[in-house]
Amino acid sequence: MQPTKTTPRTNLLTRKAGLQEQCRIQEQKLEKDFAYLREHSGGLLLSGLSGLLSSGPKTAPSPTRPSAASGQSPPLRLADVLSIGKEMLPVAWEIAQPFLITWSIQKIKRWIQKPKNQPPKT
Repeated sequence: MQPTKTTPRTNLLTRKAGLQEQCRIQEQKLEKDFAYLREHSGGLLLSGLSGLLSSGPKTAPSPTRPSAASGQSPPLRLADVLSIGKEMLPVAWEIAQPFLITWSIQKIKRWIQKPKNQPPKT
């Protein structure tokens, strides 16, 4: 039996076929991941927000606390609510700015364009 010689062209063709197969497998994985994200985007968003709101110092649960033993989280204290509000204030301001600017521009336009001969409203 004679050993078969592989030419550089056949080496490139086999390598190309292998790379195409790897690309096809990777595309299938990405399609699967994107399908999961599309189906569960609402739940993922809500869980991310709830994780943000409930984030705090992580401590080991003490066995003496009844709420930790039953699996319930402790109720929010006023300090927790205030710290959440403090963290969310820059985001709320970024959201509110365009609305406030639009509203104030409209008010200024109405004030400037107000007819001068109109009798005051009673």
